Amino acid sequence: MTEAISFSPDVFSEILYEKMKRINPGIEDMELYEFRYALDNLYPENGGWASVKLDSVQDIEQRINTRDFYAGIQLKPQVDGKIVLDENILQLTNMLLVGLITGDYSEEWIRAHFISTCEGFTFWFGRPISLMPCWRILVASCGKALSRSKSDSSDARG
Repeated sequence: MTEAISFSPDVFSEILYEKMKRINPGIEDMELYEFRYALDNLYPENGGWASVKLDSVQDIEQRINTRDFYAGIQLKPQVDGKIVLDENILQLTNMLLVGLITGDYSEEWIRAHFISTCEGFTFWFGRPISLMPCWRILVASCGKALSRSKSDSSDARG
């Protein structure tokens, strides 16, 4: 994996903003300050972006293609009475963002395995090949809860 990034959050967000516009053209409708505001809720508290450890592409693909990954997601975890992102989703999202910046994860690979939307600065984790009904997990970085689509609300265990 590439060495940790060593630039400021402003430089990080500016580079990421340009890359994300190529992944999701809808981001072009956002101003850079709006994009930065959305990233604030993802910013790693202990050590910033440089503290994010990257897993290999193979490890991530293996993880997102297991039932255990999806079964372990907390849909409405709370801290101090506020809904927060599931820790595993937050960690994966941060890895994707940092890996995109460092080049460890290509734009093509991210587009192949994840779907990005602009609604509340969200990422949908699409599973093109699945062991269970396709789950669409919403990662909302603006303090919203994770949710599943109505079509995915049936029991996926059987």
